[in-house]
Amino acid sequence: ILNMQATTQLACNPLSLNPEYSRCLKLTGKRSRRGMTAFLRGSSNEEASTSSEDTDSAPKDSIQSKAKRMWTRADKYHAHAISGGLYSLLGFDVMYEWCRNDYGAIFGGEISSVTTTTTTTTTAIVEDWSAMASISVALATVCALSGIPLTKNKGWRKQELSYRSIAFQMVMTWQLCRLISGDALAPFDAIALYGCMLPFVWHTITYVYVLLLTGDDKRSVLLVWLGVLLFGLQLVPTALVIQNGDIASVREGLLPMWEHSLFGLIWLLNWSTFGASLKARNVVDDIAFRKWFLIRPSALWMLMYVLDTTRYHPFSSVGDYVSSAAGALV
Repeated sequence: ILNMQATTQLACNPLSLNPEYSRCLKLTGKRSRRGMTAFLRGSSNEEASTSSEDTDSAPKDSIQSKAKRMWTRADKYHAHAISGGLYSLLGFDVMYEWCRNDYGAIFGGEISSVTTTTTTTTTAIVEDWSAMASISVALATVCALSGIPLTKNKGWRKQELSYRSIAFQMVMTWQLCRLISGDALAPFDAIALYGCMLPFVWHTITYVYVLLLTGDDKRSVLLVWLGVLLFGLQLVPTALVIQNGDIASVREGLLPMWEHSLFGLIWLLNWSTFGASLKARNVVDDIAFRKWFLIRPSALWMLMYVLDTTRYHPFSSVGDYVSSAAGALV
């Protein structure tokens, strides 16, 4: 009531406000200002707390939701996800077994029962290709082909990556099957080298565009480009031997080395493509992509290659490796 009277009196004549009403109005104003200040402080703290919680939880929720979207209905029967996951695990296990066998053969340790030695009139051929390795290659092929429908409406970069990866994988899978299956795939021998070169030319054209005309991380781009070009150190010699019909005449120990190497390259290709898909969804950043999907997996393949070279010893020296074009010149 006092406030209403004071307000009315002040509105009529600001100078006529009596001391009693003035004191009441001052006290009420102070209380109102204190209450408003406390309210604003509380609101500010609440907003800061909420903002902090959102900042902490948003990236996690975002990563989880993006990861969940990879398990999609568009993947019929989830064939792409299941085959890819199984191949990643089984393929790693197969390569680990080969490394363990190499270590055992070199240093006198245990060798898997899968390993057999076939003695011919001239050489002793060590064979350790297993049923698990064949299943892994089949899973890798299913994973690659079942991923094609998932690229629809994902942009041309995603589609191009998928088709280019499949082109590389088909070349490596055909070469691998040609080495382990005898003459069943011999009708394609005449175009082995040309088919091998096609994905490399495609890959180079794409990465020149990506390097010069996009904002992609330049280190990752160069690392992937050079890494895939190094695949040629295996694919080109194999293609030359196949096209020239010299499979039966290659150096002793070279065929199992090439089988292991091609298998490992298929695994590397699938793993790095999976990493590129995660990076495109911002699930992993460039540093994690290079670390876990390029550099360390490549180190595993290189370790297997070094162990194979030490065990089978197809080359007497680095000069012999170079002069023989990695074994292509029989």
